[in-house]
Amino acid sequence: MIGRYRGLGSVIRFNKRDGTVRWHAQFDKMSRINSVTQARNDDELFICGDYQPNEAIDTEPYDSKVLYKAVVSRLRDDGDVSWIVTMTGNHPLYDAGVTYNNQDKCMAISYYKEREQLAVIIQGKMSEVRPSYKGDYFDTILVQMDSGGSVDKVTVITQGSLSYDMYTAKNGVLFVGDNIYFSGWSYGFETNLQTLKKNATSPDYDAYVYKYRFGYPNTCLRMFEGNARALQRNADFTQGTEVKSKNLYSFTVAYRAIPMSKEDNYFIPYPSRYSGGFALLDSMKIPRPCAFASQNLTSVTYYRGQNTYKYNLYA
Repeated sequence: MIGRYRGLGSVIRFNKRDGTVRWHAQFDKMSRINSVTQARNDDELFICGDYQPNEAIDTEPYDSKVLYKAVVSRLRDDGDVSWIVTMTGNHPLYDAGVTYNNQDKCMAISYYKEREQLAVIIQGKMSEVRPSYKGDYFDTILVQMDSGGSVDKVTVITQGSLSYDMYTAKNGVLFVGDNIYFSGWSYGFETNLQTLKKNATSPDYDAYVYKYRFGYPNTCLRMFEGNARALQRNADFTQGTEVKSKNLYSFTVAYRAIPMSKEDNYFIPYPSRYSGGFALLDSMKIPRPCAFASQNLTSVTYYRGQNTYKYNLYA
């Protein structure tokens, strides 16, 4: 079981025979786990999440003065940690948390087994890798790492001139061959092919799925090649032998450390942004940001869909 337990990112392994706890790994400097992917032999996990050190005194709704740090880790089959990397950078308007603080979250991670590479997405504001004109809004920071936790490449996906946040879906990245597919939502969008500005009096979000491949041109996305060395310098790397001594991680095999009760016929429904989260006819507008051609499949000249949107195919 992977997620948040007792206010911290946790991985709990159960015995298949009777459902008792086999071990519990707790990341003491990770507030929540947002994504997980399996390693080469499917016996280890790569984990990514974020650390909110002042969560006890932060008040909701969380704003730009709340501190977040991105965290990536490798967890072995026996529950021990191989390494932990904490990454954050300077907010472009940083004022020690009076109004603005550093805000970088690891939201998604995927492992390419054949090349032993990681695709990591940080929903962040760090000025070290973003263009100098960027302000107080999230961009998608796509990081290529090796299996040992070192940063190889960094590409920042932005909304161009629009001051719109990009929100990455949890587990919203996937390696398919050499291509990386990632998803999320944003308040309007701007790409090289399409632009959609929103009315601030009636905000709504647009889901997206993008494709990217490191080292190859992309005709759609507004991108900025980040400085991998700068991100590596901002990363705090801790080896497995030091993880416990630095109070980054705790481990227990005590069965009674986690209260449990067995229940039968227990079912909890949950909402999903991507499954029935919008009207069916609205899905005809997605994906829009990278649209470059259109074909009318009926004998009339309109799109069948509510809140229809006319593509600008000749921009």
